[in-house]
Amino acid sequence: MSKVSNAGTINTNYKPIALGKYVDGSPEWLGCRKHGPHYDDPTHPEYIEYTAGGSDVGVILGVSKFKTNLELFHQKTGLKTAVEKPMNEEALRAGHELEEFVANMFVRKMKEDEGVKDIEIWNDTTMYQHPHYPFALGNFDRRVKVNGVEGLVECKTTSSYSDIKNWKLGIPPKSYEYQCRYYMAIANVEFVYLTCSWGFTKAENAIILIRRDMDIEQQMMSSVADFIECCYEGKEPEPCVKSEKMLAEYYTRLYGEPAENAPAVELPDSYEIYELIEKATELTARKEKAEKALETIEAEEYALVNAILSFAEAGTEYATYRLDDEKYVAISLKYKETRTGFDEERLKAEQPDLYKQCLVEKFDKALYDKITKEIVKENKKAQKAGGVIKEVRNYKIAPKKKLDEPVSLKKIEIKECAVEEAV
Repeated sequence: MSKVSNAGTINTNYKPIALGKYVDGSPEWLGCRKHGPHYDDPTHPEYIEYTAGGSDVGVILGVSKFKTNLELFHQKTGLKTAVEKPMNEEALRAGHELEEFVANMFVRKMKEDEGVKDIEIWNDTTMYQHPHYPFALGNFDRRVKVNGVEGLVECKTTSSYSDIKNWKLGIPPKSYEYQCRYYMAIANVEFVYLTCSWGFTKAENAIILIRRDMDIEQQMMSSVADFIECCYEGKEPEPCVKSEKMLAEYYTRLYGEPAENAPAVELPDSYEIYELIEKATELTARKEKAEKALETIEAEEYALVNAILSFAEAGTEYATYRLDDEKYVAISLKYKETRTGFDEERLKAEQPDLYKQCLVEKFDKALYDKITKEIVKENKKAQKAGGVIKEVRNYKIAPKKKLDEPVSLKKIEIKECAVEEAV
């Protein structure tokens, strides 16, 4: 018998069920989040075997960049992975500790920038349950009243450059949007303010208003209900992920890295496997063909670079060419970036004492750099005072170059621009 309640068409005539107040991150909070308030008694009639919180929704819908729905299913049903994924405790702690700051910044911006005078915000530590979907649990960062209308506030922080660009454009990560929609469904409110800070000023904060959409909510709740049903049935859900690479990485953690000398496993005779191998083989052939085509294009590109350079001054990295009265072509000549190596063996032979200083369990290049910088500083002082100058040798190794690779440039970038832009 199914233990998942699905209300069909959403009925908004309800109040969320208050399960109790908990300190965020406490053992009781974690227990309630997983199995409801009777988490320590599986025989209790109100014990919830499988729950879904706000952060689970993006995973279930395949929009999370941190976890796959298959991984979440295995976590819910108790399957352990061979390799444990390390938790970023520092980031979690920072996010929790900065929550109050982000909430205060939200109120400040609403008053100063949005002109909202009637605003009231408070911290509600209650864990709530949706009355029609018993698996749906949530506790909200803040509750808010704006001009007398009650809603929610979700507080986030980020340090990702690409995420910051999107926040500035009013585009939050999809997983956060679904988290807000899930909380609106549980709390039965019409809006959530999603606010994020990446610094300590108003300019480094975004506020995005998300309004309730019943069509999206219905599809979302139905998808979460289906996932919970899979948990009860012990049936793995179809993988739904943001990237196939993320799924492959999870499989590696699930089964562990293969042993170096492990024997090959012969796959069973199956038409499904045959089709997959055929597709993989075809993909490999396409990739090789594309790589060869890229090599040809790059060779032509190098020839163009050398031809353009013959008209430019030696050592230039940027040039312009007038197309007409309104447009220029801007030509950017990009030098190939290469890293120098380090001749550890030569250092060991020539300066064994310095080498031993940098030897902990193995040679520490960073420590070597630190010591040599200190020597350079001491040499400068000694030079002024007329003291003894210590020798500092260069152990860098020039990067190896392919014989057919142009020495000077990697690629060119050509784009049309207006006359005033070609500076």
